[in-house]
Amino acid sequence: MTGMMGPMMAFMVLLCGALIALVVAAIAVIIRILGRRPDARRADRNSALETLRERYARGEINEAEYRERRRVLGVE
Repeated sequence: MTGMMGPMMAFMVLLCGALIALVVAAIAVIIRILGRRPDARRADRNSALETLRERYARGEINEAEYRERRRVLGVE
C-alpha cells in the first residue's frame, strides 16, 4: 500500500498546480476584459467595419452578406 503513496502524492501536487494555474489565468482574463476602455471596444468595431468594407470592395462578399454583417456589427 505504501508503494502507491509516491505516485498518488505526485499526481495530487500536479493537480493542485494545474488548478492554481487555471484560476490565475481566469483572473487575468477577467481583469483584461473589465479593464478595457469603452473607446477601445468602439475601435475594435470600427476595425471590423473597415475590414468588412475592404472585403466588399475586393468582391470577396456580396451585397447581401455585406448588409447582414453590418447589421450584426450594429451599424445601420
